[in-house]
Amino acid sequence: MICQDCLLWEVSKTSSGSHSCNKVPGFRVSETSDIDVMFVGDFPHDMDIIKKRAFAGEDGRFIMSILEKNNIDLSRCYFTTIVKCKNNKTKI
Repeated sequence: MICQDCLLWEVSKTSSGSHSCNKVPGFRVSETSDIDVMFVGDFPHDMDIIKKRAFAGEDGRFIMSILEKNNIDLSRCYFTTIVKCKNNKTKI
């Protein structure tokens, strides 16, 4: 299924007619906890696209380690990005 939530999908058409838009959803560590803190990144980076979740790469691991060192309960955090899609042709 092709994401058509924004106009980015139109410019993501490849020469073969397929699309290269990669939608990356936000995530929470635990579905059973209430959310106290939301972390919002700029746009999905390469590892986010590969793993299909925000903050999956080196930056996300760094932020998670800082939170854990400061005794922040990750199950009460939500991680997302402002821009949900990134394709190979679009400069953000």
